[in-house]
Amino acid sequence: KDRPLFSTHEQGQNTMKLLVILILCTRRLFYSCMALSSFSSKNGAASSDGIAIIGCGVLGTSLCRQILELRDFEGREVTGITKSTARHDMIRDAVGDRNNRFHLVTYEEVKEQQKQFRDVVFCAPPSGFDDYAGAVREAATTIYLGGDGTMVFTSAGSV
Repeated sequence: KDRPLFSTHEQGQNTMKLLVILILCTRRLFYSCMALSSFSSKNGAASSDGIAIIGCGVLGTSLCRQILELRDFEGREVTGITKSTARHDMIRDAVGDRNNRFHLVTYEEVKEQQKQFRDVVFCAPPSGFDDYAGAVREAATTIYLGGDGTMVFTSAGSV
């Protein structure tokens, strides 16, 4: 009996990665036609033209690597945001950034520094939060800069 090349779970992850990249590429193309001035931030927070990936598990780590490899995002920094530093070395090895455009920080560090990003992808799983909806809401209101950026929420089938 033939086995499928990918499991349904892997197919779903691959589809989600492609969708996120497509959304970011489309917005990148649209806004590359417009002059982007310096970004104003909400509440005086430090802002960035970079892309934040909240949740660097399998999907988030793969997404970081793929964004860094795309020419459409040359010059843009990617920040992976995790709950702890426990897997940072493993994530850095998996992403393999040769141009020093990839940064890893914890969620607490981002909140303490009041960093905001023009583009945010929330792909942390619900299992890591007591209040998942609250965590997504907080990311949308404190980490996502808003304006001409994009916030993408990826969801698990359990949500």
